[in-house]
Amino acid sequence: MILAVDIGNTYIVVGCIRDDEIIFVERLHTDTKKSELEYAISIKTVLEIYGIDRRELDGGILSSAVPPLTGVMRRAAAKVTGREPLVVGPGVKTGLDILFKEEGVEADEVMGHGGLFKTKGVGQSIMAAAMDVPVTVMETAGEGGAWGIALLAAYMREKKDGESLGAYLNNRVFAGEKGETLAPDPEDVKGFDAFLARYTEGLAIEHAAVDHLK
Repeated sequence: MILAVDIGNTYIVVGCIRDDEIIFVERLHTDTKKSELEYAISIKTVLEIYGIDRRELDGGILSSAVPPLTGVMRRAAAKVTGREPLVVGPGVKTGLDILFKEEGVEADEVMGHGGLFKTKGVGQSIMAAAMDVPVTVMETAGEGGAWGIALLAAYMREKKDGESLGAYLNNRVFAGEKGETLAPDPEDVKGFDAFLARYTEGLAIEHAAVDHLK
């Protein structure tokens, strides 16, 4: 089971996922003054409400639109799960490069959704360049987190026996919806790869600074 945390400016969305099943989705108020221990206690309390023993958690994944809270929530999630969570950021691109370029994994298409795609074509082109994969954006793509939370709630209420989230989205939500697909621009891909190369080289500087402060 995976603990998922999405840090927004107003709410922090917390949920648990087992295979294709969403166990629960809850919201905590975003407060940059709270400590990692306070957030860890909040997450642990939510797990207890749903009867989940934190020892059942295999790990966690975290995304953040509030940089001051990223580290705090990363450490809070680690306290709860006993494992370092995956933080969705520049490092994820490094992992994708390993999958795509070294292990031969192929992605035919990516579906983009959320506030990043509200301005037509902008977030879509960035994502396509980052992944070097065509990105499709549906008409509802700009609705963002609140729409996504409502969608997850609808799935929990309406899903049929054995119906996965993917099947629910494809057959009952996006079926018949219009979308636009944008292929990656070769020059954008080249530029993003150059940025990641510089980012990766700079990690040694970050590690040295942290070691110096210990």
